[in-house]
Amino acid sequence: MTTEERVTQLEIKETYLEETVMTLDELLIKQGRNLETLLKRVEIIEGQIKQMQKGEVPSERPPHY
Repeated sequence: MTTEERVTQLEIKETYLEETVMTLDELLIKQGRNLETLLKRVEIIEGQIKQMQKGEVPSERPPHY
């Protein structure tokens, strides 16, 4: 394999690696957003549980009504 062929192969690999890194970065950002959403929901649910334990009735109707 000549030096030029090796360089070409390395450039091809670099292109695939850059694409992979970009894809992984996008997925990581999406997962971060999903995690934030889930954490907010957990906080809401924890608040509702605390209200129920105190004997308070939640002010909002469940979504199935």
